[in-house]
Formats: sequence, C-alpha cells, structure tokens
Amino acid sequence: MEEYKLKNQLIEALGKVYYMEAFSQLVEFLQGELYVLYYLATRDEGETSPSEISETLHMSRPRTTATLSALRKKGFVVTRSNERDRRRVDVMITDKGSEHLERKKDAVNENLDLFIEGIGEEEALHLIRIIDKAAGLMEIERGN
Repeated sequence: MEEYKLKNQLIEALGKVYYMEAFSQLVEFLQGELYVLYYLATRDEGETSPSEISETLHMSRPRTTATLSALRKKGFVVTRSNERDRRRVDVMITDKGSEHLERKKDAVNENLDLFIEGIGEEEALHLIRIIDKAAGLMEIERGN
C-alpha cells in the first residue's frame, strides 16, 4: 500500500476514535478538572499543594491555578492555609467532588465495558499491545 494512503487511513481511523463520546469522556480523566480530581481522590494523604499538583500532573502553574479555581467554584475542592506553613495552601477534594468523580468514572467504565464486549477480550488485548508499541516508538522518536 502506498505510504500516503496508509497515513490517511490511520488519520481517518484515529479521527473516528477521537470524536467518539466514549473517548472524550476518557480524555477528561487524562487532562483538566477530572485529572486533578482523580489525583486528589487517589492520594494517600488528604491534602496537597497546588505546586505539587502542577509538578506531579505535569501541568503549568497557571493551568493548575485556573483548574483549581474552577473546581472550587463548583464546590468540588476546598483550599485552606496550611497549619504549619501559612504561606502554603492545601487543596482537598470535597464529598461533592468525590461524587462527581464517581459518576464520571461510572460513565467511562460503562463505555469501556461496551467496547470490550463489542470487540472481545482478545482484540482488546491486541489493541493494547499496539497502542503500547506505538507509544513506545513515539517516545523513542522524541528522545524521551
């Protein structure tokens, strides 16, 4: 097959996945507000600092600040001055934030269940291997 046709087919196939509702729901967990909520919910310690969120999740400080501000306005997180160091701010997920996160996780899990049921376990494992191989190749290409 000619190289440009193969590239076009790959772009079209990835485009189909990109615009699926299930994919957009999953992307929410990989960036933005749900990414931060998930991080906060899965930490062993109850609170963390905005700078730790920024560093751990590889988010810029302004993006972290904007995300936390939006989450605070929605009542999904609270911030307070650190008791030991008044210059530091601690961030914690609220019950409302945890409930929102669980609803979103349930929706993603439903879509993933349907997907795996539709293509079967063997094909799902094959797809995972292909994605892992592609990700590894792209990391090598970027020199990471």
